[in-house]
Amino acid sequence: MSIAYFLLFSVYAPVNAYLPVLLKSIEFGTADVGVLLGIFESAGVILPLFLSAAVDKNGRYGITMLVLGLVMAFSLLPLTLFHSFAATAFFLCAFALGIRGLIPISDAFTTKSLGNNTKNYGRIRAVGSAGFVCTALILQFTPIVSADNIRSIVYGIGVLGLLYTASLFFVPNIFNFSAQNSPQPENSPSKMNLIKIFPSSYWFGLLLISLGTIGMTPSQKFFSLYMREYLHLESYAGFWAVSALAEIPVMFLSGKLIEKFGIEKLLIVSLLSISVRNIVYAVFPSWNGVLAAQLLHSLNFGLFHPVAVLFCMSKTPKEAASLGMTFYSVVSRGLSYMLGSVFGGFVIEKAGYVPMFFIFGVFPVLGILFYMLSFKRRAGELHD
Repeated sequence: MSIAYFLLFSVYAPVNAYLPVLLKSIEFGTADVGVLLGIFESAGVILPLFLSAAVDKNGRYGITMLVLGLVMAFSLLPLTLFHSFAATAFFLCAFALGIRGLIPISDAFTTKSLGNNTKNYGRIRAVGSAGFVCTALILQFTPIVSADNIRSIVYGIGVLGLLYTASLFFVPNIFNFSAQNSPQPENSPSKMNLIKIFPSSYWFGLLLISLGTIGMTPSQKFFSLYMREYLHLESYAGFWAVSALAEIPVMFLSGKLIEKFGIEKLLIVSLLSISVRNIVYAVFPSWNGVLAAQLLHSLNFGLFHPVAVLFCMSKTPKEAASLGMTFYSVVSRGLSYMLGSVFGGFVIEKAGYVPMFFIFGVFPVLGILFYMLSFKRRAGELHD
């Protein structure tokens, strides 16, 4: 699965760096770009949700990843011909189903395969970050993909998507995983109350993670436009590589950090780092400021993501593994990025980039405050 993760997140390199730029090249305004990114995130949230319960029930992880890989590879090709808002939104939805649907399915397959060694998830996922870094550096230092050439962006994503799909055939047992490793219990998620099977602590944790993710929207969705339109720099692919490179060592060591400090403390550290990163972008709008902010991605994502994944898996019944990870993607990743993208696009158009960073820096702080209030309440209950 390390090879598959490497190639899957190689696809994310041109998507993160060039998707907003591609939409601007089609001559959409910044607010429209925000709405389209919101539609993309919404589709990436809602559509995979219908797959997860079925995959948990039948265990067909391999064939599902294969189909989603092909969807990811081919669904943006029509954008080279059709440039209307409606057509763009439709093809973005198809692409979102592929690229966003693959992550919860892959994470569920990986964590199930690891059995009792789930703390090693961070090591496997770190290889995905390495794939992102390698591809981002290639994009920065070669003319293979150009920000002004829509076809080069679309074709680059398509080729990487096909390479990912081909890699699945080299993962042992992936196409007969359910028969050998994952017999399904009688109480499958489809026969259970989808809310009651998850404890209240699961949903509270998702709330905190969601506020952190909203805070990450400027750096994850509008960074390339910030570099190009506000700082007038074209080196955004290279800076994407810097952020991904910074996350790798922390993600690799995340299991040991969680074992030593615990999930809750590390979650708060991650939330605080997200607010700090937004402030750095706003206060130091320069090459050096961007570099410092990108290095904070080590905590923003390198620590935040494995902590969030292991939190969700620890609160999720085994028979609902994919569903638990999809709810994580739905509520705390996709929905948060959807709201953040739409809101961020309008803030940029009305007020500019600097106010956007300050505004989005507030959301993770709210998460910390909610946690502190919850901690006091729990301490009071124990005292009573």
